[in-house]
Amino acid sequence: MDWKILKDNTVSFEGRVLQIPANEYRHHYVKARVRIHRYINAGEPVLAWYRHTLQADWASPAEVKQDFRNASILKDGRVVFNIAGNKYLLVVWINYAYRVVYVRFIGTHAQYDQIDVQTI
Repeated sequence: MDWKILKDNTVSFEGRVLQIPANEYRHHYVKARVRIHRYINAGEPVLAWYRHTLQADWASPAEVKQDFRNASILKDGRVVFNIAGNKYLLVVWINYAYRVVYVRFIGTHAQYDQIDVQTI
């Protein structure tokens, strides 16, 4: 199910309010659609990936591969990471010139098979 982001950059989910922080490139996400899934055993591995990525300064796909040998480098800046012992896949788009990583998808292999990784 898709949720619509409200004017204050929040989404309500299971009685919680999820805040999407503004950043220098995108101040508002209003009317964007997001899909929220709950993966109990993916939280820590995704957080570990996130912490590592915050410290990274990837200027090229080769540098991503140095940090994550199991990452799949796709065209146009897309990269697929295996998360939680390959239980989940994380798809990002990396703007190497600005050193910005955009998370485009996190899900199971079955869910990954249903998306077009180049357009999501």
